[in-house]
Amino acid sequence: MGRSDDDDDEEDDDEEAEDGLIDPALAEAAAKLGISLIASLLLAGPALLQAAQGQRDLADAATWYLLSFLVSRIGVGLVFGLYNMYRLVQEENMEKARIIAAAEERASRDAASGLPTVSPKSGPLPGGPAVNR
Repeated sequence: MGRSDDDDDEEDDDEEAEDGLIDPALAEAAAKLGISLIASLLLAGPALLQAAQGQRDLADAATWYLLSFLVSRIGVGLVFGLYNMYRLVQEENMEKARIIAAAEERASRDAASGLPTVSPKSGPLPGGPAVNR
């Protein structure tokens, strides 16, 4: 018997599971959805309980749940957006700090070796070729 494409797909899924790697974007999307669902249940909980006890119409409770899900989805999205912006700013600051530290280390190494250095403020070294711009 020949192998089908579905067999290949199952092997690919097994290989991904063995690696233990999960795409961070998918994990974040799943986390946002899960948090939103839990928050919407907490917000609409009283209305859902009243509907289960027969004190409230089911359509009214469903409307409350949908509205609470919408509010929680927007709120969770905003919180995750703020977190991502903060994380990006921190990563940029860390990269700048690494660049500055590398430049300072290179400058101190050049100074210790006695090599002349050129800074953007000082211009070309004396006796060096002049550049006409």
